[in-house]
Amino acid sequence: MFRFSLITLFFLNFSALGSISDNELRAFAFSNQWKNLYLYKSSLFSRSGFQSKSDEDKFFFSPMGIKDPYAELVEAIKTFQENKKVGHINLEARCAFPARYYTLKKRWPSLFKNESQCPDLDEWLSRLDTQEVYLVYAGPYPNNPASMFGHTFIRLRAKRNPLLDYIVGFQASVDPRDGMISYSIKGITGQYMGFFNLKPYYMNIGLYNNLESRGLWEYKIDFTKEEIQFLLKFIWEISNNTGFKYYFLDENCSYFLLTLLEAVRPELDISTFHSLAIHPIETVKNAKNILVKTKSLYRAPIKKKIIHLYKQLSSDEQKIFQKSLKNETKIAQVSSPKVLDLINEYWKYENYIERTKLDEESKKIMNTALIQRASLKSKSNFIPLKSDLDPIQIHSPSRISAGFKKNKKSSGETLSYKMGHHGLTDSENGLTRWSFIDFLELQFIRSNNKVQFEKFKLVEILSLEGMDPVFTNISWRVKAETIKNCFFCRGRPRTSILTSIGLSKNFESSTFWSLIGQESVFNFYHFNIYPLLNLGLKTKWDILSYALDFKSTFWNDTYLWEVINYLTINLNDDYTLEFSHRLQTENSNEFEIKLNLHF
Repeated sequence: MFRFSLITLFFLNFSALGSISDNELRAFAFSNQWKNLYLYKSSLFSRSGFQSKSDEDKFFFSPMGIKDPYAELVEAIKTFQENKKVGHINLEARCAFPARYYTLKKRWPSLFKNESQCPDLDEWLSRLDTQEVYLVYAGPYPNNPASMFGHTFIRLRAKRNPLLDYIVGFQASVDPRDGMISYSIKGITGQYMGFFNLKPYYMNIGLYNNLESRGLWEYKIDFTKEEIQFLLKFIWEISNNTGFKYYFLDENCSYFLLTLLEAVRPELDISTFHSLAIHPIETVKNAKNILVKTKSLYRAPIKKKIIHLYKQLSSDEQKIFQKSLKNETKIAQVSSPKVLDLINEYWKYENYIERTKLDEESKKIMNTALIQRASLKSKSNFIPLKSDLDPIQIHSPSRISAGFKKNKKSSGETLSYKMGHHGLTDSENGLTRWSFIDFLELQFIRSNNKVQFEKFKLVEILSLEGMDPVFTNISWRVKAETIKNCFFCRGRPRTSILTSIGLSKNFESSTFWSLIGQESVFNFYHFNIYPLLNLGLKTKWDILSYALDFKSTFWNDTYLWEVINYLTINLNDDYTLEFSHRLQTENSNEFEIKLNLHF
């Protein structure tokens, strides 16, 4: 029946197809050039072997289009010839889906003789005035679970003030009433819809650079002018006519941005990943072959910029800054351009944090600083902040490890896997801040010819935003795991939930932290809550890195402590060799060596 319907469909549209053979149509229908325009992907649930990521009826011309590229192609040719109104935006077909029309007209120009006028599309393209295209990576923001892994979007560069450029992103439309649990469940199971959207670049700078103080790295995409125009037409039709199910772990912003690039260059295969989760920086890595081979553009986050400027002040200027920062009278007496520029940067940051709703006194202070700076004509001549980091160097998120572990009671081979993203012992190459995020780690040990459970880590986050002369930054740590040999386990598998808060100090190649909190340890028979002191450090030298993690507590008049030392050798971008030594109260020693592969 299915075959008969396709044959019938072909003959009904024979006049529209002219002299094009069925074999030629079929070959084109299943080419990447056509499939990528609909985001057709391999599917076991479709007779054609493919199914679109969109399930929006108005995105297709054929009723069978969602699962049949051939039927969709035949109907598309007919629809573009008739040029009737279609899609969510209810425009003539050639105007509603200009990328599809361009593709078919280029392939079979004789089928489409009359040109069409598309004033809405033309006005939109003229307003964008895109000359270059950049792939932009925003660094991680550990204080927001939805932004811990960074973000990616596309910047459309025009001949004007860069702040007025437009960006293209893919975002989930979430329900603001959802709590953290329902938000996570819906996001993981694809219950949110995601949509491509355009907005001015300055809005993302305000959000990422200023409000969340995240660095932005811009990578120019090596597209020709023709390819840029095709990209814009594809963005037009896909943003106006459909949405897609959004999955936080894989089919997310990173995945769908890469499908845009694949539509422009059908020979690319960059949206295919071999890990269970797709992290935003993987977008840049997968697309690196089409990026211009020059150093990325860097836009520094405002807090780093403020600290960078502060360090360039003389000791006297630093004192003036500290004394006048929140004093309207003293600001009016400042004569140093450097000090005033720094004060204005600080209040710009505060204004973002307060969502432009500063109290009246703060508004007066900020206005006074602006007026005082305007009265001085000399420049401050600060050295701009640059970054030698390149996030492309960040290791792949997932990791599998094989090693050997020995303690007083047993010894054996270990095997572990973690989904991501960056742990305390992983390489720091390319990382933009001292923060550690691990989740979904599972470890087993083979001892005395028996395979035994060793550890399951649900999540661990260690956010270290270090102290500095200007801001009071809080560091924190959370961890949830079930483990056999934990601090308080006494050799029995127990679940541990740790929460702590404190301070840290960051340097160029080292970080130190001091946290206080509590650790809840329980199983079916016991439940205890212990006060906790956590001290630690991590430092790196070339291919070597060292970390120390110390915990201690008093419980029932007993002092308990644990210290773990880690030494890691970075063999290359994907492989590391890790040594660890755990020492606990009553001289309980444990040694482990393992080889880690990131992928």
